[in-house]
Amino acid sequence: KHSLIQRKSEIEQLSSQLELSKEEMAASAHSHMLALQHLKQEHEEKCNAKDHSIAQLKGELAKAHTTKENSDARVASLNTQLENTRSQTAATIESLEQTIKTLKEDLQLSSEQHDEALKRVQQSLQNKNKNVSELEL
Repeated sequence: KHSLIQRKSEIEQLSSQLELSKEEMAASAHSHMLALQHLKQEHEEKCNAKDHSIAQLKGELAKAHTTKENSDARVASLNTQLENTRSQTAATIESLEQTIKTLKEDLQLSSEQHDEALKRVQQSLQNKNKNVSELEL
């Protein structure tokens, strides 16, 4: 029973970690989207004002590309972590289901053994009562 509680706790922790990973992915994607929007706005302002050279605009574009590559790499990493967590969770659930099945079988056997022992005790008591009754006669 303690092991089941511990397993349940582990599953809840893994589930919590999975939710945190999802939230981190969403926050990261939002952050990167805001960063890209900011870079785009800067690019348009620079072009409209003609205050910056073409080389500076290429630099900003390269920076945006690097940011996107980093964002894509982070999303891929988080997706891998998510899949690993899902696999681990599935394996844990499968293991817990097998443990529950085994415990149920053990409990059934234990119950049957208890019933058999009770029948033997009752039979023994009946025999002793019979012997006492015969002695009294």
